[in-house]
Amino acid sequence: MSERAPHGGPFHYKSAPGRGLEVADDGVFVLGGELLSPIMVMKQSALDHNIAEMAAYSRRHGVLVAPHAKTAMSRELVTRQLAAGAWGASAATMAQVRSLRSFGVTHVLLANQLVDAAGIDWIADDLRRHPHNAFICYVDSVEGATLLDRRLAESGTDVVLPVLAEMAPAQGRAGCRSVAEAVELARAITACPHLRLIGLAGYEGVIGCDRDPHTTDAVSDFCDLLENTAQAIGQAALFAAERVLISVGGAFFDIVTEHLLERYGTRQDRQLLIRPGGYISHDHGMYARTSACAQPGRAFRLRPALELWGRVLSRPEPELAILDFGRRDAPYDQDLPTPHTIRDLDGGSPRPATGFTVTALNDQHAYLTVPRGDELSPGEWVGCGISHPCTAFDKWRYLPLIDDRYRTVGAVTTDF
Repeated sequence: MSERAPHGGPFHYKSAPGRGLEVADDGVFVLGGELLSPIMVMKQSALDHNIAEMAAYSRRHGVLVAPHAKTAMSRELVTRQLAAGAWGASAATMAQVRSLRSFGVTHVLLANQLVDAAGIDWIADDLRRHPHNAFICYVDSVEGATLLDRRLAESGTDVVLPVLAEMAPAQGRAGCRSVAEAVELARAITACPHLRLIGLAGYEGVIGCDRDPHTTDAVSDFCDLLENTAQAIGQAALFAAERVLISVGGAFFDIVTEHLLERYGTRQDRQLLIRPGGYISHDHGMYARTSACAQPGRAFRLRPALELWGRVLSRPEPELAILDFGRRDAPYDQDLPTPHTIRDLDGGSPRPATGFTVTALNDQHAYLTVPRGDELSPGEWVGCGISHPCTAFDKWRYLPLIDDRYRTVGAVTTDF
């Protein structure tokens, strides 16, 4: 596969073989010396497993899934998620919405406010030209609703956007903080001819990034705020949909799902839509500690699909090695890469990286603590797990998709 940039020149994939223009053919051993180091790879067996697990989870609980595509921004991965039954995809920016449309995604949720004039004009034109497309966005203030409605009117379109009133916990991110504030917003939306209030939304991940009882109880309390708000708006007859859409559930989608479904009971006027993103690849760090699959007794299980491989550049000290990847290649906002496997120059003779630790990253170098007496040598491979895929994919435009023998079976490309 070869691509050309908009200006007419070639794209250069940084780990691709040869001149960097071609994606490796199927069957290439990625650690055999044909691809440039460092390399971020994605394991197909883990990827397929994770997608199947989430699809089974959504079916079992009767919830819709709109994977947060910002995690990978990959045509190949979104296509697989849709094929497994996802409702559509979530985005955080209008640039991401535009990319998702180019991937062929017809149902898109912008999990954010839409206040940018260019973005409003773009979506109005998209929906005018493609009436089969679906688009939903958030509003969280009377001013924001008025701005969105006015710009849609100025665009000359007859498009009516379905919107979700966003809620947030105290000290959270964007969103109404109280039931009364949300009801006031709902009344304002009903007065906007180009807007239609179909439900509520929120993001519980701002509450915390651990499974401490204080955090999980706060997530449940936030779910109660959403449902109490939905009841108040419903009693005022301000929803423009018989079945109210509730979109929440990213980092703690399991708590959200179980808590809200328990509150709904047998009622049929609620539809829960969750927006997990990191499940597509999972990780060896933050998600491995805090995700739903990491909790005791859970049948739901995910596998880390991303691995970063780099070569040893130098052994300047007995217990120090310098590797050829750094902050340009590896996520580092949550944890540093976790070494798990050592291989020789030709990618053979794998052995566990017991006692090895990445202690720091420069832009293009990693500092690796090596057990005293270990014969790790320049040119050998060090394979690492990563933490937080949302800041891993954006560093790579091309990732080899590999089987469990580390041979290519395809490619994952990204669009950031």
